[in-house]
Amino acid sequence: MPTTDNADEPATGYLQRKSDISRCAEQFKLN
Repeated sequence: MPTTDNADEPATGYLQRKSDISRCAEQFKLN
């Protein structure tokens, strides 16, 4: 598995975006 910054950055950004989407989805369910 690559350990370069270029390989980690996209994965981190994807996970961050994924958590943001989950948070939005939860708020949408509550409303």
